[in-house]
Amino acid sequence: MVGSEEVLNSPRYNVPLTIYVILIFITIIAFANCRTITIKKEPKCNLPCISLCLNKCVVTVTNDNIVVNMRNLEILLEIAKISNLYLITQLPSHITDEQLIQCVYKEGSSILKHRIMTCSTAKGRGSMVRQLQPILHVDIDRTIVDYLTGKVANVLSLEESNDGYDLSSLLEIVPLCKF
Repeated sequence: MVGSEEVLNSPRYNVPLTIYVILIFITIIAFANCRTITIKKEPKCNLPCISLCLNKCVVTVTNDNIVVNMRNLEILLEIAKISNLYLITQLPSHITDEQLIQCVYKEGSSILKHRIMTCSTAKGRGSMVRQLQPILHVDIDRTIVDYLTGKVANVLSLEESNDGYDLSSLLEIVPLCKF
């Protein structure tokens, strides 16, 4: 009869045991190295979350063209410095998200790409805003403003003037937002 010491010392038993020990050792080293990798944290985590509808006030879609209002985009870039700004755009089905992002970035935007969101309906835009729960949402559609009133802390409706939509007043409003 074979004793337990003979089994433990046999090469047949030691090879798999050695392989398992090596695999465990490699796994421990791999996970230990993962902890030393610094994960880039999203900046401005203590700033208020603000969402804004881009339609007509910053981005206008005509046929296959996306036109960016540079004056209002520059204002948005200033707002993005003092808040976590999310931009929501309702796009027709023939325009892709990537086309919008490329167009906005071509104009010099520094807004994070994952904060430029698109949808195909006004109802979708309202749902996205509700999920974000921003401290302030700015929209041009009165039905969206009515839908979000009471569900989002502050909802602001932009009215179109003879010169189009002017976002300059937001530079005064955003710093007042408390969260």
